[in-house]
Amino acid sequence: MSVEIVFEAHGTTFDNETHRSSGWFNVELSPLGKKQSEELGKRYLNENFDAIFTSDLKRAVETAEIAFNDRNFNIIKDERLRECNYGDFTQGPSSQVDKKVMIIGHRATQYGLENLILGKPLEEVIPALWSWQPGWKYILK
Repeated sequence: MSVEIVFEAHGTTFDNETHRSSGWFNVELSPLGKKQSEELGKRYLNENFDAIFTSDLKRAVETAEIAFNDRNFNIIKDERLRECNYGDFTQGPSSQVDKKVMIIGHRATQYGLENLILGKPLEEVIPALWSWQPGWKYILK
């Protein structure tokens, strides 16, 4: 048995265009975002999905509805798929939420980072010689 997951980002919003951090703010898609959503639907015109899961925020729901409005897909809204809640930084400049963070964890945590960020297969990461060092750096673009 296998499960195929396809990830797509919501269309461009008015906040995206003005470089503002939306967080949980319910911003609408811009005209560009609506066009991107239509193109999303066209990309998957010959595909079938058993379900489409979307954040419950308006920009994600609107993207799904525009993309698949004429198809009989089950669109499931789930708040657990929301963007981060930026608190006082919501609607502020995007530069305020670009972050450098530290994770202190365990060997298994580092295995996950190697796998998820660098794309190294777990079958390669786990048996590799592991030794402590003064930090690893990963850059998410």
